[in-house]
Amino acid sequence: MRRLARWMTAGLITACALGAGGPLLATVQAGPLTPEGLGQAIECRASPEDAAAYAEALFVDHPPFWATLVRHNGHEGMAGLWTYRLEHPVTVFGTSIDTISLMDNWLVIELPRAQALALVRQQKMERVPVKATEQYARFLDPERGPMLGVFADTDRAMMALAHGQPAQDEANTTLFAGCNALQVSRKDFLAGAAQADAMVMQMTAMQMKAMPGK
Repeated sequence: MRRLARWMTAGLITACALGAGGPLLATVQAGPLTPEGLGQAIECRASPEDAAAYAEALFVDHPPFWATLVRHNGHEGMAGLWTYRLEHPVTVFGTSIDTISLMDNWLVIELPRAQALALVRQQKMERVPVKATEQYARFLDPERGPMLGVFADTDRAMMALAHGQPAQDEANTTLFAGCNALQVSRKDFLAGAAQADAMVMQMTAMQMKAMPGK
């Protein structure tokens, strides 16, 4: 049950995002795969096709020569997270970074909480209406995405749920920020997010009832 709940929470994080409004950033072509092009994809400034090319390149045994897999990224309990160190730093969301991560359809960087929340305000993201975790996002096109997002460590959220309550936002000292290029409408996305959230909370309640003394 705990393993299934953890998987569901990770799936919820990678699926959930909330957005509104028209294009936020101009679309550019990434061209050949480069660290700079990857930075543009993380900012949702690459086309969905180019973003998919970067995600596919990082999800193989032989990533681009300029990306080295980080075996211990500090989030070993976070299912599906792949982290890479770049050959040289690039600027993403105004910050020089040399480490990026891939999680399902998300291309992200990890930021200190205050910096990530400043990005939420700057990009006019909204809180995703789910109970299981902390997440913010915005659809660049409400009919088909992509979506900019900021979300918390899913394993930390699962640990808190395992103890009977959602994690407190302030406990998330860092947050992931980036782009989900999945082509889905805002309406369908929110419906799926609500369903996944309800399943996670239901499984957590069942787990708590099964604990000794409950």
